[in-house]
Amino acid sequence: MFKKLFVSLLFGMTLFLSTGCSYSMLVDSGTPGIENEAKYDGFDKWFTQVKDKIEDDKSYHKIDFDSKHDAEWFMTLLFKVWNKNITHEAFIKEGVAAYPENRDTFEYFIKELP
Repeated sequence: MFKKLFVSLLFGMTLFLSTGCSYSMLVDSGTPGIENEAKYDGFDKWFTQVKDKIEDDKSYHKIDFDSKHDAEWFMTLLFKVWNKNITHEAFIKEGVAAYPENRDTFEYFIKELP
């Protein structure tokens, strides 16, 4: 069973309502550490908890993605840091390189990691 992460509310995307970020998308992108769907389910559960928290946080600075590809890039990057395939510093560095105005957003996710 493939689950979808609905990130439109979380990130304020205007070009589409939800991203197709699923277990299969992470596998197809060659994301390290996504050996089985159970690993994805753990990520999905954590992400859903963070998303619910963000929806109530008026100070959260949303990322406005230009495309579905950009949103999938973010979810893949987020999975990598959650799964400890990359460091916190690498996550922030790569995120800020793409979205310099959203440093606080990348730091927010780091603080929410288990």
